[in-house]
Amino acid sequence: MLELRRMKSAMSRMTGFLVTLDSLSAFEKRYFSLGMLRGSNPVCKDLRLVDLDRLNLKPIIDKSGLRRIYKWRDLPTDPVGRLEAMALEEAAQVEEEIQ
Repeated sequence: MLELRRMKSAMSRMTGFLVTLDSLSAFEKRYFSLGMLRGSNPVCKDLRLVDLDRLNLKPIIDKSGLRRIYKWRDLPTDPVGRLEAMALEEAAQVEEEIQ
């Protein structure tokens, strides 16, 4: 998935691993986090993890201490509109139950 390269710092002479730009770019085209989604579309800036759960999105990574990572292809084309439609459906059901 992500390609690592060993690099030596010119200043500290310490060797470490860095992710290549090409592999990071390819990763961002296929996967997203909630923060990436919020930053990519102003309409999605108020989405929360609970909203992604309500849309039945299953993260590919969901470990304690790590952020959740999702596949772009699993995201509805209009997640905010879908959530609003779901809320209207739920409100209609509650109204029917009351009557």
